[in-house]
Amino acid sequence: MQSLEFRCRGLLARHYDVLRDGRKVALLDRSVWGEGATIELEGVDYQMRARGFLRSEIDLARGGEFLVSAVRPSVWSSTFELRDLHPELAFTGTGEELEDLMLTRSSLWCSSYEINCGRRRIGSMTRTSLWSRGAVLESREELPLVLAVFIGSVVISLWARQAAVAAT
Repeated sequence: MQSLEFRCRGLLARHYDVLRDGRKVALLDRSVWGEGATIELEGVDYQMRARGFLRSEIDLARGGEFLVSAVRPSVWSSTFELRDLHPELAFTGTGEELEDLMLTRSSLWCSSYEINCGRRRIGSMTRTSLWSRGAVLESREELPLVLAVFIGSVVISLWARQAAVAAT
């Protein structure tokens, strides 16, 4: 299992350090407006942006090249399907194809999300505590790091969306 910690830099900060084994591997810089973000991973910048009706799609691109999209199939659903994976993200380190990737809220009463590949659970993301904006993503080793960081960024965006709705 790989474990990624998303550590918020401050109480009201939009920046998250992504740590693996205590070592920083990525930086997530959330946009002030909307649900966009920039992810710096291993010296490469990735752009994340929400689009579609009611921001139902969240895309990841690198230098203008589309890599993956997280799509909510219904307004009433808390599930996101990861679609149109770029070939470099579509396979695990063991050569197994990542098909039917889905991000599903664990239950109506908690904020945790599960990462599923078909019917098989391959990971989860939970907050580090009730009072913290930090989170931990646990996943199988074969999930590519770029994809794991994108999934974590999507969940953080969803939590921010839920907090904004609750505050109104």
